[in-house]
Amino acid sequence: MLREVLLSLQEEFARDETPSCQICPFRTVTGRGREKTCSECTGGQCQDLQNIGLDNEGQPLPTHLRTRCGAKTRKGSSCQLPVAPGKRRCRYHGGLSTGPTSKQGRARIAEAQRKRWAKQRTNT
Repeated sequence: MLREVLLSLQEEFARDETPSCQICPFRTVTGRGREKTCSECTGGQCQDLQNIGLDNEGQPLPTHLRTRCGAKTRKGSSCQLPVAPGKRRCRYHGGLSTGPTSKQGRARIAEAQRKRWAKQRTNT
């Protein structure tokens, strides 16, 4: 009896064309997050990606569709600027990078700039 029920359930799942779980687009775009998520969550827009201003392919959303920063301002209200793409805050509240701070990081950036300029000089 139990075996027949299990077999019928297996057949039912085999016939189902829509998988109940699929790879989360947040994980494929950012490399972190949930392994899988239910198909209802990813039916339209992945909520985690929308929160950081990206669409399901990892491209920046138009400014008017991005979520708002929400950081507390000096006035006491919440910031209404759109988030920087890939971040949870706007450019004024920590959304953009301030650049490398360690000596190794600055040296790495300087070397990359030298290579870039050398390549540009040879192309012209």
